[in-house]
Formats: sequence, C-alpha cells, structure tokens
Amino acid sequence: MTDSVKRDRRLAGGILVLSAVLLAVEISRWVGGLDTPAIWSLAGIIRQGLEICRNNVSIVLAVYVFLCMQVAGWIELRYETGYLSAFFITFLITPVLYVPLFLILRRRRSA
Repeated sequence: MTDSVKRDRRLAGGILVLSAVLLAVEISRWVGGLDTPAIWSLAGIIRQGLEICRNNVSIVLAVYVFLCMQVAGWIELRYETGYLSAFFITFLITPVLYVPLFLILRRRRSA
C-alpha cells in the first residue's frame, strides 16, 4: 500500500470515529430527555422513533437520499458501474423492498 492510501484510510477512520462519538452523544442526550419508564420497552423505543420520523419527514428524506448516494458511490467504485444508474437503482428498489415487508408486519399486527 502506498503512503497516500494509508493516510486516506487513517483519515477515513478518524472521521468515522468522530461521527460515531457525535452520534453517541446525541443519542445519550435524547435518552436523557426521556423521563417516562414506558419508553424503555422495545415497543416504546420503536414508537418514539417512528414519532420522531413522522415529525421530521424532510430530514428523513434527506438522510435517505444521502444514504442512496453513498451506496451508489460504493457500488460505482466496487463494481465499476455508472454512478447515476446505481443511484437510481438504489433509490427506486429500496422502497420496493420495504413496502411489502411493512404490509406483512402491519397485517400480523392487526390480526
């Protein structure tokens, strides 16, 4: 490995660690603000997460597009395909995979 590759990997690792630390701090602040003991069940955590997503739809969509762009970049580098085609495939196929799963889980819940 060349020196630039090693330096890039160290830099990427540092950014990843910094992002993980910032995420952990924000999660601890969020958990610290929850006073009700009912939230500590798995269903309570999922319910609270869905409520946050429902209240912040624009942020959720921005994160979704960002993640699709990241996956498309990884696919482009890994498999040497076109970036735009990989982006549109990830952008369009992901909901197609999750909607049937959501419907199955919803049907089980109502039964």
